[in-house]
Amino acid sequence: MDVIAPALKDGDAEVRKMAAWALGQIEDSTAVRSLTPLLKDPEADVRVIAAWALGQIESDSALSALEVARNDRSPAVRRAVQWAIRQIDDDRR
Repeated sequence: MDVIAPALKDGDAEVRKMAAWALGQIEDSTAVRSLTPLLKDPEADVRVIAAWALGQIESDSALSALEVARNDRSPAVRRAVQWAIRQIDDDRR
């Protein structure tokens, strides 16, 4: 996590996207704090992957940021956010 997190702030959207994807694969709940700012990234593709990663991690601590992201201007981001929220809610049952 500590090695990947700095890439979330890289100037290249592809680097940010791949770093978010990697953190989602790792499913480490400590990554939630680093991933949630990406829900406001200027690039929709990055926001989609950030939402996906948060859904993979399934941490309740991501819910408030995901709730805000439900209103994203991008339909793809809104779909990813809805999926992530469902993943977290399903894990809580």
